[in-house]
Amino acid sequence: MGHYGRVQPGGPTIVMIRLATSAATSGPPALRYLLRHALLLLLLILLAAAAPTAAQDPVVRPPQRVIAAWTQVLDSIETYVRGLPYTPAQHAAFAKQLDQIATEARRLSIEAQAEVDADSRLLNALGPAPISGQPDEAAEIVQKRREISDTIAAARARIAQADLARTRASDL
Repeated sequence: MGHYGRVQPGGPTIVMIRLATSAATSGPPALRYLLRHALLLLLLILLAAAAPTAAQDPVVRPPQRVIAAWTQVLDSIETYVRGLPYTPAQHAAFAKQLDQIATEARRLSIEAQAEVDADSRLLNALGPAPISGQPDEAAEIVQKRREISDTIAAARARIAQADLARTRASDL
């Protein structure tokens, strides 16, 4: 196959940009002007098309990392409140961080509570665990009950940590 039958590295967009770039740097000045602006417009359109995708797919950080980051910020603010020289700019920056932590903590707590509620319904669907003297449950049910209980405990721990961060933020 000839040159036109192969896929170019970088795909058709790169080839089109290369052609437009070479055309925009040669030829009459009026044509170069139009081609440069067309190239700029094309680039802006491509960036605008990619922007909503990036905004819709934010990086999701694990709750423990989020809580650790809150703790670090709250510790820094506590140190500031306990004796570092007061500056209006630093005060405003910390106030903004405290508001952000309170908002994120509230959101995390609500999400974790929804998880507790959903998993509690699943646990209730399994019914009560057998008491001593009753026949044992199937191993799969015992394992599922343990998994659901562990998930509920982890979500409740996140709720407690979020509530602690929100309380610390409001106290500062």
